[in-house]
Amino acid sequence: MKEQKIATEINESEAEKEKNSFLQKLLRDQRVVIAISFVLAVLVWLVVAVMSGEEQEVTIQNVPVKYDFKGSVSEQMQYVPFTPALQSPLEELTVSVVVKCKRYEKVTADMLNAVLVTGNEYTAGEYNMGIRVSLKRDSDKNRISIISYSPMNTKLYFDSEKTREFVLTPSFTYELQVEDGYHAQEVILSQKSVTVKGPAKLVNAITEVRAEIPVNQAYNKTTLFEGIKLIPVDSSGETSAYITIEGDPEINATLPIWKNATVIPIIEFKNVPDA
Repeated sequence: MKEQKIATEINESEAEKEKNSFLQKLLRDQRVVIAISFVLAVLVWLVVAVMSGEEQEVTIQNVPVKYDFKGSVSEQMQYVPFTPALQSPLEELTVSVVVKCKRYEKVTADMLNAVLVTGNEYTAGEYNMGIRVSLKRDSDKNRISIISYSPMNTKLYFDSEKTREFVLTPSFTYELQVEDGYHAQEVILSQKSVTVKGPAKLVNAITEVRAEIPVNQAYNKTTLFEGIKLIPVDSSGETSAYITIEGDPEINATLPIWKNATVIPIIEFKNVPDA
């Protein structure tokens, strides 16, 4: 029995040595080490991802804003919405929305509903219109929440549309100066009149359309000014962003400069009789 026990211990010792030898061979294999490193990296990444939170904030750009004036007071009053000249047309209005959702959740603009809040446009004038953003599907509300969006409102002017024609009035940005011995004549414009368009209330208030000529020096020769600004103004000299020039014409202005000189007249007779 004792000999058998000793033999068993010897066999176990040899088996342990073989096992350790096998592990050492595996650890010496670069492919095995790379595989183990990859598995450990994945495990660490998963732990960090879980510890860093299950939610994230995502920004969705260019969500189109929908609007509907059917049945509203503005439609019954035959008002139309006007946007400021520097603002995108109403049909191109979009918002950027920040949402919080599960990590790796894919949120697109199609899942959001942005609408213009209407219904308070009872009289002609400018209104600060609110924008409301929500999720289209109720099932998404448990997984996605809206944090913020921009812009939250937009300015519109409601009124009936009107057009009027105005003769252009030349206007200098600074006092016109010419060098000594020279004289400036009246400015010649490439187009005499233009048609303005916009809300009837604002168009009726226009008194003139200025062709603004950017003079910046003392002139001694005829000068051409290209692409000058056209500015519709009221009696106070104020302009409105809701007024536009139809056709957006390219107006040029010519400033004639003449030199002053003293000329002594001489009279010559032709066909004078010999006698």
